[in-house]
Amino acid sequence: MQVITPFHRRLAELAFIQKERELTEQEYDDFDLCIKANMYYVQKLSWLYELSYFATQTEDTEWLHEICARIDETVIGKRKKGGK
Repeated sequence: MQVITPFHRRLAELAFIQKERELTEQEYDDFDLCIKANMYYVQKLSWLYELSYFATQTEDTEWLHEICARIDETVIGKRKKGGK
């Protein structure tokens, strides 16, 4: 399940505003911050997905469950009960 994060929502809002007019200095700063937040978010998820692939290939189910919990935590913002 993918969740729209606050920075994704703000990024979409700013992109819409930018279609109508130039961004203010504060809006541009927000835009830059959102772009950086998105970069780190995608980088972290990509890394976790790569790890999950390795865990699958090595048939390490326990490690895979730990990685999936971290993916859930990143995407949803919380871990499932019991870390699974």
